[in-house]
Amino acid sequence: MSEPFSTRLASGKEAERAIANFLRDQGHSVLFAAEVPVNAFRGPQLYYPGGSVSLPDLLVFPKAQSSFFAEVKLRENASWHRSTGNWQTGIENRYLEDYLKVAEYTSLQIFLYFVQVKSKPSSADERYGCPAECPTGIFKAEAKALAESISHRWQHGFTQPRVYWNLADLEQVAPLEAISQFNVIDSTY
Repeated sequence: MSEPFSTRLASGKEAERAIANFLRDQGHSVLFAAEVPVNAFRGPQLYYPGGSVSLPDLLVFPKAQSSFFAEVKLRENASWHRSTGNWQTGIENRYLEDYLKVAEYTSLQIFLYFVQVKSKPSSADERYGCPAECPTGIFKAEAKALAESISHRWQHGFTQPRVYWNLADLEQVAPLEAISQFNVIDSTY
């Protein structure tokens, strides 16, 4: 059974703070996207002349480099793709399309950070003979590159179509231990 939305939202916010702290530890300054009331049933938006799209979680200001957006996706565990024999992660297709529009309208790069938490595969994946452990850690890829390297699309059982990528094709920027303080993250800013 799926966790309630409020629990998933709180966990997602915790992951955002963890990645923000990780980026700060790398010398970057970070601005969080504006908070939106839970009853708005959508996250922060970028408003442009033709409408609005979902805004990534963080705006990052590196020293001596161009600013970029960072979207944080917390994933319990990777998914085993039986057809290719690869561990994968993914998002709803509509969000990828929104992030590509944000990149177009702002001329800033969008990086997706996938926080893969558990090494134990799902019971469904185990039934199909996946390896005993799935990858964990912080994985990163640029949105435009992701749009060009989609492994497959899938909707069965979901309300929205999803897109997936092989984890091996993403850059693993750190092991999960880099944000091991996951439950006691500095949220004083």
